[in-house]
Amino acid sequence: MSIGTREYTAKLRFEELKRYLHTPTDIEDIAHRRGTIRLYHGCPESYADLIVKYGPRVPYNVADTAYFLAKLYDVRWIEFRRYAYRAREVVDKVSTSTAPVASRWAWTFPYGEILTDLNAHVRMLVAAKQLRDASGMKLDDAYEEVWTRAIKAAHEKGMRYSTEAAPDALSLPNKIPLPKQSGALVEFIAKSSLIPDHVAHNAQTILEYYHSGEITQQELMASWNYVYIDIKIKPDAIISSHIIIRGMQYWEEDLVEEIIRKEYVSAQEGEYNRNKGG
Repeated sequence: MSIGTREYTAKLRFEELKRYLHTPTDIEDIAHRRGTIRLYHGCPESYADLIVKYGPRVPYNVADTAYFLAKLYDVRWIEFRRYAYRAREVVDKVSTSTAPVASRWAWTFPYGEILTDLNAHVRMLVAAKQLRDASGMKLDDAYEEVWTRAIKAAHEKGMRYSTEAAPDALSLPNKIPLPKQSGALVEFIAKSSLIPDHVAHNAQTILEYYHSGEITQQELMASWNYVYIDIKIKPDAIISSHIIIRGMQYWEEDLVEEIIRKEYVSAQEGEYNRNKGG
């Protein structure tokens, strides 16, 4: 696919996501915990199908997945638990967000968030142990060094750096083959009454700026929809779910994120010019 075709496809994807933005009324509903609200979850397509059919898989003991990976990569379980903090988690809530934010999860986590994160950490741990054996460094120092090298390698290769991308920046072996599937966006209809306190408070705060005239509707929409937020809800808050977007390809992320960044900057510049009286 040519660069021009990819850019055009990314613009179409962005316009598709814009159809699902939270409106000022939605933000009011979250702030006052009234009625129902649309929330979004990004994941691989196969996961999305399972979520819609059976509901989110929670509670979920992350240690089970971490133990599987420790065996797969032949590292000591006690070592892996030490370096992968998520290995000690028990997940009892579902991560949701606005459509643009949740779309990042569909692009970024090819195996879902937890397995992708743990797989990245165990690959880096294997590399750290090899560096320790070759250099005589302490394992803590070697582990820190491989992450530092990953940052440098990502920069040199022109890759966006992230925890998940770090092992690929170093071309480390991956014992979980990349699934030949794309991402999907699931829409939940959820009870606003069960929204977390801090999320309702954030909505109240930004609405105060909006109602006082300090920010415009464009600024309100951009600040709420494009800035990262993880709205964790329990399964009993979910009334219904369905897949709204399929076929989200990993290469779309950087292009769509650039469009979102420009939209956000444009909204902020509008506020700056308005405050200057321009």
